[in-house]
Amino acid sequence: MTPCEPVLTRAQSRAFDTMLIETAHLPGLVLMENAGRVAAERARRMLGESRGEVLVVAGTGNNGGDGCALARHLARQGHPTQVWLVGSAEAASRELQVMLAAWRGTGGTFEVLDGPARLEPFWQALNHATLIVDAYFGTGLTRPLEGWLASVVLAMNESARPILALDLPSGLDADRGAIHSVVVRATETVAFGAVKLGCFTPLAVEQVGRVHVADLGAPAPVADPTLGISQRFSLAQGGALLARRLPAMHKGRAGRVAVVAGSVGAYGAAHLAARGALRGGAGLVTHVGRAETIRALEAEAREAMTFTLPANLSGDALRQQLSGMDAVVMGPGLGLTDDSRLLCKQVLEAVSSPLVLDADALTWLAREPSLLSGVQAPLLLTPHAGELARLLGNSVDDCFLDWSGALQRLCDVTGATVLLKGPYTFVGRSGCPPTIAGEPCPVLATGGSGDVLAGLLGALLVDLPAQQAAVAGASVHVRGAQLWQAAHGGADRGMLASELADALPSAIAELSAR
Repeated sequence: MTPCEPVLTRAQSRAFDTMLIETAHLPGLVLMENAGRVAAERARRMLGESRGEVLVVAGTGNNGGDGCALARHLARQGHPTQVWLVGSAEAASRELQVMLAAWRGTGGTFEVLDGPARLEPFWQALNHATLIVDAYFGTGLTRPLEGWLASVVLAMNESARPILALDLPSGLDADRGAIHSVVVRATETVAFGAVKLGCFTPLAVEQVGRVHVADLGAPAPVADPTLGISQRFSLAQGGALLARRLPAMHKGRAGRVAVVAGSVGAYGAAHLAARGALRGGAGLVTHVGRAETIRALEAEAREAMTFTLPANLSGDALRQQLSGMDAVVMGPGLGLTDDSRLLCKQVLEAVSSPLVLDADALTWLAREPSLLSGVQAPLLLTPHAGELARLLGNSVDDCFLDWSGALQRLCDVTGATVLLKGPYTFVGRSGCPPTIAGEPCPVLATGGSGDVLAGLLGALLVDLPAQQAAVAGASVHVRGAQLWQAAHGGADRGMLASELADALPSAIAELSAR
């Protein structure tokens, strides 16, 4: 399998640059020149056949130097290019001063935007541009933009021109993915060395656009969790964690999965979880629950079996039933009645095999964290943003402002592996940097898709450790949705969760074959 893509924090990015300069003996100006050259190629592709004007918005730091290098390369290729320097030339970094001198030495000129009085001509220049390059702030911004400095960003966005961001859209926090009051809404982002962690968070996805990694002509950083560096799995890399089955495989060896789910008004969630487990490769799936739940499920259950718990919810009977399972999925549609709480508590006490906690099971944990006391089973939690907030006692907005930090706190508090749902899937374990899997897919915004994922994870936990199961499951889940899109003319909505479950075998076949 090809190495995973490294994903760097702000500090790691700076440390990597320092290593290239001090250990690999690559001058910073060489790296800046290479960054500008590669970014210029991306800008040229965005322009297509157009020879319209490119406007580079350069800050006074090294991100501005990257922008000036880009301007010189574009101008050399015949593209009309102008540079606007936000701030005074005297405040420019040493590297930017060199790049400004090179820009002027090759015939370029630049305008200075050093106060609100210059916003009007800046706005007029934006309206004449075909493409805007955001070289205003890179990864170094750690404070909100205010006053006329924020107006620069707003003007770029309001111009409605395509924007290429260099390294990171200005105003986006490189680590947390939070927005520093305002943020450039980029059409594409070219990342230097590696993509930054903040680019994958829910708040960032619509700001960064399509992300490309620039080859700086230098050794690339390596994804190494032991060094605290996150790694991003492509869909193919996630699917490659799945082993091909031997011809002699039988249903017992393929794994037994129990599904503890469903309640009045939410029996479909249990069926979808079971369908996800079966389509994900489980050999035997059993619905486990109270008599009224099982009676309702049996009306539709065909491939899945059922087990009815005694009326008194005997812990011994539950323990005996679960002892024969290779994995357990609990929570989809389970409900929030006293009976469901008791069932949740008894499952946590009885199970020793890997356990997926989803939906209503997570709500019970948020209400009663003590339910995890003494749990022996390996846990895989699958919260979305709202569930994450409830589990941590925070607001959803607080979680969005520090996505990976909130994930880490939940891992530390619960001791569990956590699959955090979002446009990209973040997978965390206590003491480890997050792993990123999946990719945005709009058709997954449909009720029941999470239930299918929970069942799929149960099937994968039969053979894989929790973190690998989470990465593989997220990859297969997204690829199944993409296959549905391809079969429906590229539709961006309308998929049924049951259709997603039925696409999983094709997704597994494709990804594991790669």
